[in-house]
Amino acid sequence: MSGNNLLENIKTSTKELVDLCNWISISQSSLPALIDALKGTLQDARPLKFPLNFKSIEDEVNFVALYGLVSFGSGFREQLHEAIGRGAQEASLFLMLSIYISNENGIPDATHLTNIKEHDIQSWMNLPAIEETPVESLPGVFAVSSSHLMELVKKMTFVLNSTGEILKKENFSSLGEFCLRYGNSKDPSILIHALVSTFPAFHDIEQVFGKEVYLLKKAQVVAYQLSLLYPDRFGRQGLCIFADNVIPTVLYLYGVLEIPNELKAKLENKTPLEKEEIVVLRASSVFVCELISERTKIPSPQIDQALWKLGKFSPEIRNSPRFLYQDTIMF
Repeated sequence: MSGNNLLENIKTSTKELVDLCNWISISQSSLPALIDALKGTLQDARPLKFPLNFKSIEDEVNFVALYGLVSFGSGFREQLHEAIGRGAQEASLFLMLSIYISNENGIPDATHLTNIKEHDIQSWMNLPAIEETPVESLPGVFAVSSSHLMELVKKMTFVLNSTGEILKKENFSSLGEFCLRYGNSKDPSILIHALVSTFPAFHDIEQVFGKEVYLLKKAQVVAYQLSLLYPDRFGRQGLCIFADNVIPTVLYLYGVLEIPNELKAKLENKTPLEKEEIVVLRASSVFVCELISERTKIPSPQIDQALWKLGKFSPEIRNSPRFLYQDTIMF
């Protein structure tokens, strides 16, 4: 894996997987309707703004990078909404805001990350430790068990702890310092390669049908958001979409992705997917968005954001089930 062709690897490996897979197909005739729908949510690229008083460039870069690092948990969306009234993305942002606000020593550095405990994550995200379910044979009686969301807590803790340990081993004070070291205004693949090759929590490369499939969602998100904040330090040329479970769902609902009945049933019944299934769906979404980008000349990250907003703000799509996969720290 080299930095020079990393972004090209995303495009070629996802296309190869779509070509290899015999159970998914792309409806080219459905693309015009989707492109037309995107006009309502398409916006010029603009940086995210956070309600924090950053003390330095490193501080802000660190926040953006850590937010990208913990931007996963989509498979717990329903449980999160039920427990705290937030989806996975909002819950990740709430976690990062809580980490920053609660840190009296300033920037959450590598040592701070290694010292985070599960009970800290649970408290910062305001997640329940237990859940009660009614016992059918005994009216008014509830069975108490460990909350299913504790699995997400464990994943978040592991990701932050392990990232902190690696930063210390590599002699970086923070993830912000790491990103500033490898940032390049003309070539985002340098930073992306550094993130993916150094930190397992960014290593979004899967093996399906005996082939490596490059997706790199979180590393690309970090590079993209940093490029909007500091274009003189970070680039975004050649980035693909940030493949998750939302984009494939939107593409399916618009008739662009054609899937077998078995997969439709899993979507409707909220049944967790197999690894092969979610990787193919994510890869297909990259391939489709590259097609849209070629036709419209709109950069793929902006198409990604428009599709994501379509999934979030369109009532019929927002209220539809999404492809479900929990065994991941990548999305």
